[in-house]
Amino acid sequence: MAEAAVQVGEELCLEQEQTVHLERVKKGLEAQVRDMSSRLDQAEQMALKGGKKIIQKLEGKVKELELDSDHKWHIETVKTLQNERQLKELLFESEEEQKNQQRMQGLVERLQNKMRRQYVTQSPFLFYLFIARQNTKKKHHTVRRNKLP
Repeated sequence: MAEAAVQVGEELCLEQEQTVHLERVKKGLEAQVRDMSSRLDQAEQMALKGGKKIIQKLEGKVKELELDSDHKWHIETVKTLQNERQLKELLFESEEEQKNQQRMQGLVERLQNKMRRQYVTQSPFLFYLFIARQNTKKKHHTVRRNKLP
């Protein structure tokens, strides 16, 4: 019995040492869990901050691209407006030149009529020469036009 008591005492001692050892291991593991939880929280916070920075950078790039697109559209619009303006100016100049040509043609015709009247009143012979000369000019001019490619 004494041997049994000594054996039980030794077993009890071993159990107590094992319990103390397991409690130390438990405390160490709990400390590791707390440390790892803290590190995980920090990593999550860093990831959120990094994610926010990335999102801000991407939003900045989107805004930049939108501005570039708007700028290109504005430049194209300005060019189109300038081309339209130049076209209108050319059309206006063309119309003005056509009006001037019509005015000049009218003046030439009036002057020719005046010269005819003068020739008729001064000398019928000069009038016929004038008309003959004009007819030859017209024929020569028409023949020349027909010969051109």
